Amino acid sequence: MTDNEIDIIYDRIDDLLSDGKFNEVDNMLKNLDVNRIDEDEMLSYLTITAAAKNILLNRKAFFEKVKTKLSPEVLSGLE
Repeated sequence: MTDNEIDIIYDRIDDLLSDGKFNEVDNMLKNLDVNRIDEDEMLSYLTITAAAKNILLNRKAFFEKVKTKLSPEVLSGLE
C-alpha cells in the first residue's frame, strides 16, 4: 500500500466521521476482510477510527480480527 493510498483512507474516514456518518464507517469496518488487506491498511483503519471507538460498534470486532494477523507490539495503543 502506497502513502497516497493510506492518505485516501485517512481522508475518507476523517470526512465521514466529521460529518457524523458513524454508521457508514461502522459498516466499512464490519465488511473489511483482514485476509485481503495488508498490514498498513489494517493499521490505518484502526488508527483513524481510534477516537471514535466508543461509537463504532464494529471496531472492536475488527480489532479482534486484526489481532489474529498482527503482533501485539504493533497493535499497542490501538485497542
